[in-house]
Amino acid sequence: MIIQYILITRFNLDYKKIVKETFELDPEEWLEDRINLFFDYCYPSILHQSDQNFNWWVFFDTQTSSEVIEKIREKDKAGLIDFKFSSWGKFRENILLELHSIPSSYDYLLNARVDSDDALSKFNIEEIKKYLSAKINQFPDCFILNPLSGLILETKNAILFQKKLNNNPFQVLVQKHGKIINSVFTFQHQTASKHFQVFNISTIPFWLVVIHGGNWLNVKSGRPLIFEQKTLMKHFEFLSLPESRVSKMKIFKEFLNYCEGLINKTISKIKAFIK
Repeated sequence: MIIQYILITRFNLDYKKIVKETFELDPEEWLEDRINLFFDYCYPSILHQSDQNFNWWVFFDTQTSSEVIEKIREKDKAGLIDFKFSSWGKFRENILLELHSIPSSYDYLLNARVDSDDALSKFNIEEIKKYLSAKINQFPDCFILNPLSGLILETKNAILFQKKLNNNPFQVLVQKHGKIINSVFTFQHQTASKHFQVFNISTIPFWLVVIHGGNWLNVKSGRPLIFEQKTLMKHFEFLSLPESRVSKMKIFKEFLNYCEGLINKTISKIKAFIK
C-alpha cells in the first residue's frame, strides 16, 4: 500500500487585516513573533519526525514581503518547507487544486493539519501510518483520523498539561485514490465529525499545543504533568523547559485545581442524576 502524506500549515493568511482587527496589534510585529514561535516549536518538531516520507506545504499570505519569505527560507536549513501562497478566501480552493495536481501513484492520500505555533510528537506521522495500515480493511473510502491525545504547554510558567481533544486541530483526512473531494481544511475541525466518520487514536501523545499569550482560542486545560521529562525526552526531544521557569509549587497548585475541577464535575453529575 502506497501512502502519500501531506502536512499543511496556514502561516499568516490575511494577517494584515485579521491581526489588526482581532488582536489590535501591529501585523508586522505579530508576524515577527509568529516566526520565532514557528522555529521554536513547530519547525523542529517536523524536522525530527521519525518517518520522513511526507511533504510539508506551508501557506503564506500573498502580501508577505519578499524579505520575510527570504528570512524563513534561510532558516529552513533542511529544505522542509514547500512554500505556497494564498489568501484566506481562496485557501480551501487552492489546497484542493494542489491535492489534485499530485501524481496519482498512491493508494491513499493523507493530508493533515498543524498550526504554525504548535508542534507534533516525534512519532506522529509514523504512528498514524502504522494505525492506518493495520486497520485499512475496516475503513471507508474517506474518513478522519483524530490523534486524540497530546500535551498543552503553558509557556508563562513552563507547565505541561496532558489532554484529549475530540475534533482537534491535528486531524488527518484520509481519502482513497480517485476519491479526492475534500481537504482537511474543507470544514472547521470542530465540526469534522458532522461530515466524516472519525476514528480516534490515543496510542501516544501526538501533539503539543503552545499557549503563549497570543492564541486566538486556545487556553490551558488538562491534567498537569508533575513528572514530564520522560515524556518530553521520548516524544518532544527538541523541547526543553528551563528549570528556572518551572516552579514545582505552581505545578502542584495546578494539579490541585485540576482535581478540584474533577470533583466538582462529579458532584454536578450526581446531583443531576438524583434529580
